[in-house]
Amino acid sequence: MLDAATSGIGGFVNGFLSGIIGGGTSTPTSQQIDLKINSQIAISGTSTIQSNLFDNVFALPGTLNNRNNLPFYPEYNLPMGIYYLSNAPKVTYKELSYNLDIPATSTGVRTKSTFTIDETSYQLVFNPSLSSFADIQNIRKEVLYLPSASAANKIDYEASGLQGENVAGKAIFSAVNYITLKASSSSTYYNGNRIVVRISFDVVPKNGSPRVKIVKTFKTTLQKN
Repeated sequence: MLDAATSGIGGFVNGFLSGIIGGGTSTPTSQQIDLKINSQIAISGTSTIQSNLFDNVFALPGTLNNRNNLPFYPEYNLPMGIYYLSNAPKVTYKELSYNLDIPATSTGVRTKSTFTIDETSYQLVFNPSLSSFADIQNIRKEVLYLPSASAANKIDYEASGLQGENVAGKAIFSAVNYITLKASSSSTYYNGNRIVVRISFDVVPKNGSPRVKIVKTFKTTLQKN
């Protein structure tokens, strides 16, 4: 993780799918980070108070009229979070079949599939309050292929020109904006959400604090072009 972190800060992400990397110094340092990013809140039940002066109020940061919600209101009252996607990214693909053998044989059949991010299918929406505190730099969008064990021997890795990575002991393959795969069967790619999109960017504080890289990998919807 340390190698992935030091190479990822201000540069390319390699070796993990989602995470938050802090740093930006010339000397690599280990850093413990809580990666619990989900914020689903559910409140049920009843509450009572001993005083008749005010009602119980549960105010969340970024909601309206919090300052009028006595006696408790958030000290930080701007919207939470860094960004979100307006929709799940769509990846379009096209196929080209060919044969390795002359004359053609059944064992020489190959399919070349190219997967491309459809940039019109979603928007990367940043928290508007963030612009007062930090700048966003080095936005990078990649298509990743997560091969299953059964598909590993069907991919022509060398011919596909893939960049290999190792995530928790498993091989994945990535490319910026689009990825080309060559295999004996196109169905190799379409089972089990094997094509995903990884988005990364740097958050650079305006007060001179070290930059932070945020990385998140998303499931996609596939559409034939």
